Amino acid sequence: MPDDELPYFSPRHPGRPRRSGNGWIIGMAATAIAITLVLVIGVRAVLVRALCEQGPVRLHVAASLDIAPAVQQIGKYFNDLNRDVGGHCAQVEVTEDAPGRVAAELSGMGTITGESPIDAWVPDSSLWLNVVRNSARGAAAARPTGVSVARSPLVITAPRSIAGVVGRSSTHIGWRTLFPQSLGGPSASLHLQVQLPDPAHNAAGLASLVEVRRLLGGQPAARDEFTNFVHNVRPSASFDDPQALSVLSTLAEPPWLARPVTVTSEQAVEAYNKSTPGRPLIAYYPAQEYDLDFPFALATSSSLKIQAAQLFEQVLRSSFASGAVRGDGFRSANGQTDTAGSQFGIVGDPQPAVALAAPGEASTALQAWNRLSLGSRDLVLDDISGAMTQPLGLSGQTRFEVLQAAAIVGLSLFPDSTQMGVWEYSYQMNGSLPYRMLVPVGPLPAQLGLITRRQQLLEVSNVLAAQPGAPAAMYESVLAAFRWMTANYQPGHVNAVIVLGSGTNTARGGMSLSQLLARLRADYDPRRPVEIIMVTAGTDADQAALREITAISHGASYTVEQPSDIANVFFDALARRICEPNCGR
Repeated sequence: MPDDELPYFSPRHPGRPRRSGNGWIIGMAATAIAITLVLVIGVRAVLVRALCEQGPVRLHVAASLDIAPAVQQIGKYFNDLNRDVGGHCAQVEVTEDAPGRVAAELSGMGTITGESPIDAWVPDSSLWLNVVRNSARGAAAARPTGVSVARSPLVITAPRSIAGVVGRSSTHIGWRTLFPQSLGGPSASLHLQVQLPDPAHNAAGLASLVEVRRLLGGQPAARDEFTNFVHNVRPSASFDDPQALSVLSTLAEPPWLARPVTVTSEQAVEAYNKSTPGRPLIAYYPAQEYDLDFPFALATSSSLKIQAAQLFEQVLRSSFASGAVRGDGFRSANGQTDTAGSQFGIVGDPQPAVALAAPGEASTALQAWNRLSLGSRDLVLDDISGAMTQPLGLSGQTRFEVLQAAAIVGLSLFPDSTQMGVWEYSYQMNGSLPYRMLVPVGPLPAQLGLITRRQQLLEVSNVLAAQPGAPAAMYESVLAAFRWMTANYQPGHVNAVIVLGSGTNTARGGMSLSQLLARLRADYDPRRPVEIIMVTAGTDADQAALREITAISHGASYTVEQPSDIANVFFDALARRICEPNCGR
């Protein structure tokens, strides 16, 4: 008899004739045995019930929100079995907890209030175990058991009207559908909005990051390309239930008429399409398939709770558990499903799942995402000295014209989460000071009078002009901007001074290079880091001096020959966040 099934008795058929002879003796004996069994079972039930009431071993299992209802059903079934652990009744308590929150708690980076300590964990993906176990504390706190509760392949999904547009533009819908055109993705003319579930909170988003890094490879340019990808997606809430997917579908309707695409699970799409047949989603299995595998992990050192968890593992492996997860639209641990995805708008068949991640791979991808997702707080220094009036190359444009055109392009690349302001510098522009503020540092979408700061910055770029013959006190201006940003440092942002200029210091009698370097070294505070980014037009600046200046703050120096070069500068400067402070540039 399987461990997870209760015994049962078959009653005697009412129409069966009585036996003659000694049948009454046999009947009496059978009756006595039955009465004895009932008494034994009754006594055992009373004892077990008493054990459960007086001193149960309670196993707190934290489960991700999507699988939690099925695990709760399995837990109730387990509790009804009244399993004994060292003279105590084993009981399971299942709570719904977001995997990102549990991962933070087990890693020692957060606390879930209002709950008892977590003894076992069922996240939606082993990727979370990879992230948690990347630290010594996490490795001790979360221990895989090798048991998987369920599976659900990841799919690329979009509203039905959008899926038709995407399908006509590509021979196959897959991970590269999430890429911008510059990385081999769909045409920019389609205006797709890639709504990537925030990888810091969602396994579908985290798996997407892992696969994107794999596709981009390990070439030197991959860091900038990965940054380009991150910059071109819209971090969003999780689309792992019908209510959230309803929001995605609504975005494609008036008045928004957007073209959203996202990554979610097969189970979520099927559940949504069952509940909302009038506005279905279309989903595709990518060629490189990832499964959410819902692992069961231990998070306790109590010997009794470990024994209870081992008994619960047996039930998680049972046919009852497989039926429970399939009843909620998941595949069982062996991949079996009760339905065909094509019944609910999923195109094709899932491919064999690839390994989720090598040790440390998910943690590295998530760390890169977190660094790239930091907001930018930038003070731009515009050089308006006479050196900026010199022509650049054969284009006929001056250095100033090239850099201002580049600034306009660059401004369009910065998201609304950016804080930015502008100073101009030359010589004695504000009394004895060689610089003056044009736009104060603040959020780009914030109002400055009747227009936003972003609009104000555009206007400044259009009316700013270089002054023929004016010297440039670059060293004094850079130091002043650096000190202002350090004094007004904001955590949670990458704080930077961005210098757009000739890269030359032509003011006489002012600060020398050696004096600037000495003061930057003295003023740099690693607890309030401010980068210096130099962007110069042309190649005749003293690049060695500029590298010395930027190196102190772990910044970088770039040269542009034409406005379009600024996009490469932008993504490289952002990509440095991944490797700071040891980028080797």
